[in-house]
Amino acid sequence: MRCCFTAEYRDVKYDLVLSSGFLAFANHCGFLQAVEDVGLPINGIMGTSAGALIGSMYAAGYTPREIVAEFSKHAPIDRLKCHGRPWEGVLSMAPLIEELQALLPGSFAELNRDFACGVVGADGRHVLLDRGCLPAAVSASAAIPVIFCPVPVPDRADGPFIDGGIRCRIGLDLWRQNRYGSDAAAAAPAVVHLIGRSSPFSGNDNTAGLAHQKAVVVKSPKSGVSFWSYGDYEEQFEAARSRALPVLRQLLLEDDQHSSGGGVLPSGSGSAAAGPGRLAAAGSG
Repeated sequence: MRCCFTAEYRDVKYDLVLSSGFLAFANHCGFLQAVEDVGLPINGIMGTSAGALIGSMYAAGYTPREIVAEFSKHAPIDRLKCHGRPWEGVLSMAPLIEELQALLPGSFAELNRDFACGVVGADGRHVLLDRGCLPAAVSASAAIPVIFCPVPVPDRADGPFIDGGIRCRIGLDLWRQNRYGSDAAAAAPAVVHLIGRSSPFSGNDNTAGLAHQKAVVVKSPKSGVSFWSYGDYEEQFEAARSRALPVLRQLLLEDDQHSSGGGVLPSGSGSAAAGPGRLAAAGSG
């Protein structure tokens, strides 16, 4: 059921942040379905790794269900091929890039919503890609080192690039620095969907500091899938949607309380306090 606190009654818009998470496509899509269900007003989208793949398609206008349908057509391994120089990376993402070229606009500028993805450059720096060739940038954000060869992005001299999740799995700070500069007060509130880490070698995903940064966090467990199977897409989708819905509804309810001059509502059982100045977490991490 759609929440009654929808965009037409509110001025606040939110940045969505989709974290890295090994093949966590259904989880991210379920979260985005909850965003759609409650009518959360969206300002822009930041994604890393799996979050970049899903976020780019959502920013291009695909619905969460349409994204799930596209990714479920083939097993992950069918979108990859062996790389001719395995010392650079065992697998090549060339088939995936070709598929994304057919599904996505050629450039960031052609997207329906503002979008950026986190990558790591050839010099090891965590950088944001938000312009230029979209399919290559999104693929680069998901290029897990050793498994995949680095991905060059046209007109970027600081590449080739690899998965931004090895430095930071969330990327909210980088997004805000790039978008709002040093003016923290100007930053839009954010909703972060954080997938549980699949590797101890993944980058920073500490959410403790977000409590004072106008950010709300919804957590989902790691996907538990493999290169050979996505598992039960529908179950993952609905579980993520169910985790996000109470948090987002509480967020909109509190925003309405603020805008109407009322006090902040206390959190009840089954939902977490989620005002723009507070941290909320749902699900397991």
